[in-house]
Amino acid sequence: MTTTRDKCIACALANTPASVRVIQIRKSLSGVAHTNPKSPDFGLLCAPRPVTRKALYIFLHECAHFVLGLIAKHRYLEEMECEKWAHARMREAGLLVPRTMTKRAKEYVRYKIIQAANRGCKKFDQGALKFAGLKLKRPLSKKKQAALQQHLQEIMSQPCVMVRFLCPGCGFEAHASVRRCYISEAMIICPKCELLLKPQLVAEPASCRRYEALRGLCEQ
Repeated sequence: MTTTRDKCIACALANTPASVRVIQIRKSLSGVAHTNPKSPDFGLLCAPRPVTRKALYIFLHECAHFVLGLIAKHRYLEEMECEKWAHARMREAGLLVPRTMTKRAKEYVRYKIIQAANRGCKKFDQGALKFAGLKLKRPLSKKKQAALQQHLQEIMSQPCVMVRFLCPGCGFEAHASVRRCYISEAMIICPKCELLLKPQLVAEPASCRRYEALRGLCEQ
């Protein structure tokens, strides 16, 4: 019987482009694609090991940057197309895209649209606005730009808390600083057992003396 893990690995192998020269495994659910041919890191793909649906989605998103390349003038359009590509590849493999990843994709595209607005962009693709959940039929006014920027700042101003990841199998332990609103989505993969580890709250900012010590530990 084919497990979800097997499907995820098979999907990742089938959709990794030939232009990817090196894959660097990350413990966190984040990724980077080095697609600039002039960069010394060209061909490097950084992503979590694609053994879960969430990890696979991020892996495929970074693969999409290699497959699609620079397809649009604005970054938000490029990111939207990469999100759609990752969704399509998972559905083709018979894997459901986690709702949290779909929500995260829309929030990311929304963030890129706000960035473009702050840099002077006044005309936006209606498909991208719809994907991001922004119902704007006219170019963003200064008032709307300020409102969106304030909303983003409110999200980014939420305090970070210190969390611990502990593997029940091998005892592997790691610490990280995470924004409170993203604790439920934070997770890493144990490098030894390859188990998905969920965070445990350790300390609040300025409420525990261990916070600064643990933060220093994370930055090492």
